[in-house]
Parts: sequence; structure tokens; C-alpha cells
Amino acid sequence: MKINARAVTYLNGVMLGGMAVALLIPLVYDLAFCSSKNIWLFIPSIVVCLFIGVSIILSCKVESKLNFSRHDMYLIVVCFWVVFAFLSSFPFYLYSDYKVDFVSALFEATSGVTATGATIYSNVESLPKSLILWRFILMFIGGIGIVSIAIIASPLMKIGGMQLFQTENSDKSNKFLPRSSHLLLFLLVAYVVIISIFVVLLNLSGMNVFDSICHGISAVATGGFSTKNEGIAAFNSTQIDLIIGCAMLIGGLTFLELVGMFKKGLRAFYSNQQTKFYIKFVFGAVLLLVIFSFINNENNISVKTAVNIFFGIVSGITTSAFTLTGYTYHSQFFKILFFLLPMIGACSGSSSGGIKLFRVQIIWEIIKTHMKKIVNPNYIVIPKYYNNAIGQNLMISVVAFFVLFVFTFIVSIVLICSVGEYDVGTSTIVVGACLFNAGFPLDFLTATTDTYSSLNTASKIILMIDMLVGRLEVIPIFMVCTPMFWKQK
Repeated sequence: MKINARAVTYLNGVMLGGMAVALLIPLVYDLAFCSSKNIWLFIPSIVVCLFIGVSIILSCKVESKLNFSRHDMYLIVVCFWVVFAFLSSFPFYLYSDYKVDFVSALFEATSGVTATGATIYSNVESLPKSLILWRFILMFIGGIGIVSIAIIASPLMKIGGMQLFQTENSDKSNKFLPRSSHLLLFLLVAYVVIISIFVVLLNLSGMNVFDSICHGISAVATGGFSTKNEGIAAFNSTQIDLIIGCAMLIGGLTFLELVGMFKKGLRAFYSNQQTKFYIKFVFGAVLLLVIFSFINNENNISVKTAVNIFFGIVSGITTSAFTLTGYTYHSQFFKILFFLLPMIGACSGSSSGGIKLFRVQIIWEIIKTHMKKIVNPNYIVIPKYYNNAIGQNLMISVVAFFVLFVFTFIVSIVLICSVGEYDVGTSTIVVGACLFNAGFPLDFLTATTDTYSSLNTASKIILMIDMLVGRLEVIPIFMVCTPMFWKQK
């Protein structure tokens, strides 16, 4: 199938224009609150984005209404993240007081735009606030911004964009799909409103305005970046821990379900099979660990410990990977759980990483059906999800995802070991942190005292690819890398 290169390129030009607008936010902040000391970090990027973006828009303008093919959709999604990560790394590279090489700067930008949360900075607090703000803007864009901008901008280009949204979020069980521009506009507004609510709550709980904004974005976007070297533990507040835990919990829900809740009410929202399982799983795991902790502490447990457990479970399953310093985290069992939860991930269609509960549920239904047929070969049973029969195409799609996901995981571990960085155990943790888009600190789950900044160049490149593969849910990256994708029929 022939790729519509003109339309794909044009849409990337529009994205670059949107990126220039996003870069204006930290620049204006620096002008207003930081005595204009670091505006030069953002001006070159703005100029480059505007020049390339405007040039593309003028030279590749789409005159008529077009529909993207599936090839076009995959290429657009991959190009958006790769190009955005590349150009958004310039401010990190240009900051000379904390000088890093370009690969390290690209690692930080990729981690932000994929909402992974792995950072090369061991002393985040030494960075200028405008650069810190840029890190959180990348997380917001990574979670929802690029897809939202692309689909909302589609009417300007007279191009339908709902297929692009479905490429980004593979859970198609929800039929709540009005016109794409209205859907995405309402989605973006709802997302900003949710973040704003938690920003206000954090501010009322003792955080200053800047920290509240940054952590509100990071929590709802399930990113994991913090303005403090010690993370959330630096605030030493059970109330703040609880608020951020709730923000992450909401961030792990399907975006479309959040929109539907505003229009259809809470009952319709909770009737979704994936949402119901997600909430039951989180609070069931919290209850079990609270009981376990209660028994191990001679029938005594504090509110702080219970909140820490809730925070840890939600942080893990949403791949936010915020960490606290509560005693619960010294348990080896909890550390193993903290690694496994991001592998599972939260709801499909959320900004979290991992496999996603949707696929876990599908695989479980397929396994149950297979076991029933083994016990009784004459028994006719059809696996179902959300009261709908699971068709063969869906089964193949989910199985293909699992195979490619595991393949990427294993190959990445082998590659990290082969470049002489770590042993198998530590390499598994490092790859998992990036492929699951969890980004938890290396010293939290391993004996190493290293940080991501100490990784060699080859390792950083491998892990950046893992971040993109995990964020785009495997298939698009593999598709555009196959020769058959580029063959024109």
C-alpha cells in the first residue's frame, strides 16, 4: 500500500508547530520568575521547530479531505514520538552548568515524552526551574498531548483522525466514539481539569505552587518525575502521599472512560469490565498487604504505613514508580511486587506502560476456554470480554503483542549484558524499568549504587528504544522496521 508521504509529513509539521508553542511555556516562566537567565535554553529549539514546521506546512499543504491508511497511522505515531523526543532534548543538552552529552540529553527527553520517569540527573534540585518545568511538560505531552494535538488539528487539515487515536490506544471495547475533534477536545479539557484539582489539593496540603503543578502533572500522567532529589519522600507528608496516590490511580484509568464518566455518570463508568477489575485489583492488593503488615507488626499498623502501601501498589501498577522511604519498601517481597506490577500495567488507553490489564484479561479468558476444552472436548465455549465474543483476529493481535513484548524484553537484556554494563539480574531490572515505562531508580531494586547517568552510550540507546517500544505498545515500532511495511502495492 502506498504511503501518503505528503500528508504524513504535513502532520509532522503541525506537530512541530505545537512543540514550539509548548517550548514557549518554560521560556515565559523563565522571563517572568527567573530573571531571564536561561531563556537561551529554549530559543534555539523554538526557532528550529518553527522553521522546520512552517517550511513543511507551506510545502506539503493538504488541499483536500484525506483518510489515512493503516500504514500512514503507524508511521505518524512513530514519527511523532521519535521527532518530538529528538528536538525536545536540545534544552537539556544546552544547559552548561550540568553538562551532559547529547545521548544523555536525548535519554532524558525520551524518558519524559514516553512518561517513563528515568532520569540522568542525580541532583534535580540544581537545575533551573524553567528546565525542570520542561521535564514535566514533556510528561504531559507524552501521556496525552501529542495524540490530542494531532486529532484536534485534523479538522484544520480536513483529515479524519479517529484511527490515529485507536492506534495509540488499542482497547477498542468502548463504543463511546463521537466525532474525533469533540472527543479529543473534551478529553483534553477533562484531563487538565483533573490535573488542576490535584494541583489545588497538593497546594492546600503544603506544597508550593510550582511543586504542586509539577507533581500534579507527573502523577496524573503516571510519569514519576519529581522536583526533589528524594522524590515524594522529601515532603514527609502522609496527606501528600495519599493525594498523589489518588492522582496516579485516576491516571491509570482509560482516557475514554474518564470522558464517558463526565457524560454518562459514575455507574456507567464502573460498569466497564476493565475498570472494575483495575479498581478491585488495586484495593484487594492493598488490603492483603495491610493485613500482612498488621500481623507482622504484632497487631499494630499506623495510618502512614497503610497509606505507604496504597501509594506503592498504585505507583507500581500505573508504572509511575514514585517511591517513598517507608519501612514497607525494605521488604524483598514488596520489591519483587514493585517490579512485577509495572509489567502488568493499568488500563489500556491510559498513560501507563506495561502489558495492560485489557490484554491480561483476554489471555486469561483464552486460557480458561482452552482448559475447559481439555477437560471436556465436546464442550462448546466461546471466550468473551466485556460481554462480547473474543474473535480470532483479537486473539491473534493479543498473542502477537505478548510474543513481541517478551522478545523485546529478552533481546534487550542480552544486549545490555553484552555491552558489559551489568549482570543478568541487574540488566533485567534496568530493561524492565524502561520497557515497562516505569523508570524506577536503579538502587531501589538492585544492589548497585549507579544511576541512569552512569550507563554507557550503547546502554542508553538500547533503553531509549525500549522506552519507545513500550510507550507505543510494541506493534508500531516493529511494523515500520519491517521491509514489507515499505513495499508499495
